[in-house]
Amino acid sequence: MSIKRIYDDIPLDVWKKVLNENMDYSFIPEAMDNPCFSSVSTVLDVGCGWGANIRTLKNKYNINTTGLTNSLQQFDLLKNEDIILSDAEDYVPDKEYDLIMFVQSITHMKNSVLKNYQSATNKIFITDFVSNEYKYQYDWDMRIRTKIEYEYMFNKIGFEIKEFNVWSYEKYYPFAQYWLDNINKHKITNGHQMIMLKRLCEDILGNMHRVRDVLMCDIYAERIK
Repeated sequence: MSIKRIYDDIPLDVWKKVLNENMDYSFIPEAMDNPCFSSVSTVLDVGCGWGANIRTLKNKYNINTTGLTNSLQQFDLLKNEDIILSDAEDYVPDKEYDLIMFVQSITHMKNSVLKNYQSATNKIFITDFVSNEYKYQYDWDMRIRTKIEYEYMFNKIGFEIKEFNVWSYEKYYPFAQYWLDNINKHKITNGHQMIMLKRLCEDILGNMHRVRDVLMCDIYAERIK
């Protein structure tokens, strides 16, 4: 199952019932507090979702952020923003950005995707999953990478990791509880991603042994000079 189908099989009105007012679909919205954003003016958000980070960067730093999504629903919702409709693994930027970021999106992409963006920036920021061993989750088309694998991916395109911060497991709890409560409140039982999201939230909150070794990390890398 492609990641595009996972997102497009759920109507927008259902997503609005599950997510918060800002439409955050990330376990760690605090990642946008990273100091790397304080010194940039333009950002490309690869896999921008429902635009939560676009709005946050605009409001917090006055950053001009371009979003990239392959979801027509997300593209239509964000039509008043600077949005590109394309698959991240096919798209090659035709302009430069101060920073390019992947927020819980590169997990759905092959390692080679960074090659598409290496010439369009000197700074890359990633927030995504990390574990002590590589895992592939078929239902979500997710690659859970190790720190060593992230280092290899960046070194291969001539970048070096400057910061690698791991968030505590407990950071999952607030959003997992919030999403699960909304799914149950509105009795949402249809749609592949909603079924999987409910199961994930239940595992985080009640069956921690299933996902305890999967954490979230922030990665900031710069081009090697």
